[in-house]
Amino acid sequence: MIELPHFILKEYHAESKCDKTNLNQLKMDQQIHRYVGEILEEESMNDVIYFVYKENHFIGFITILDSIHQVKQLTYGLLPAYRNHKYGTLLLREFSDYLLEIKRQYDLLHLWFERDNLSSIAVAKNCGYEPETDYLYVKHRKEK
Repeated sequence: MIELPHFILKEYHAESKCDKTNLNQLKMDQQIHRYVGEILEEESMNDVIYFVYKENHFIGFITILDSIHQVKQLTYGLLPAYRNHKYGTLLLREFSDYLLEIKRQYDLLHLWFERDNLSSIAVAKNCGYEPETDYLYVKHRKEK
């Protein structure tokens, strides 16, 4: 479990009934399915997937995926009732800071987006990610 200032993250466990219910809820959402559905397929769940809770309510997920050259890719999604409330920005900012600045686990994180996912691109920019291409955004650990 990871405690962020505004969220609790709980790692996915395939044997948990509650986690299976949460996973199915995410899979049924058209927007999540469209942009990141393949990540939520159990046979591809080799990476770390966290379910996100706000005040004990399940609101979405965030993942740390292995990517090329030892870079970690974050992917996230929120259930419809929790979109457009700045939770995506807050979650991405807090989790990125946790990994880069508090735990100092990684030097670089990246996000990959479909070009038409304008709301997620705006979230990335608001969280300090910078574009490398029109679909790849990166954030570096700050120098101390």
